[in-house]
Amino acid sequence: MPRGPSAPKPATPSVPSPRLHLHDGSRTHAEARIAIAAEPDPEEGFATPTRRFTLAEITSGLPDDSREEDERAEARRLRELRGRVKAARAVVSTTPGLAGTLAANWRRAAEFYARFGVTESMFRSGVRSAEA
Repeated sequence: MPRGPSAPKPATPSVPSPRLHLHDGSRTHAEARIAIAAEPDPEEGFATPTRRFTLAEITSGLPDDSREEDERAEARRLRELRGRVKAARAVVSTTPGLAGTLAANWRRAAEFYARFGVTESMFRSGVRSAEA
């Protein structure tokens, strides 16, 4: 068995890895270029493949530029609220005498509903999207 450093490995030609082209289809190739935060130059006119688009040109002007994101956040909030109602109902159904206590003592009921972040009407009839 030879001792000492091992022989150097032959250099393999570096093959460039294929670049992933992530394109969601919402913008054209020219629009997908890096946006600049400057106002458009009136002398340049319309966008060309060599001119970068400004933020005002590629967004709707809204801070988050996403109605879909707002809809997803609302759906997530509604799911979480329904989960809290479900958890509160599970506690009442597994704790003997708690339903009677909630019906008889309004302060205890208020504390119970506040602990889960729901109202009594949500607890009794569920959560509709208009309530949330």
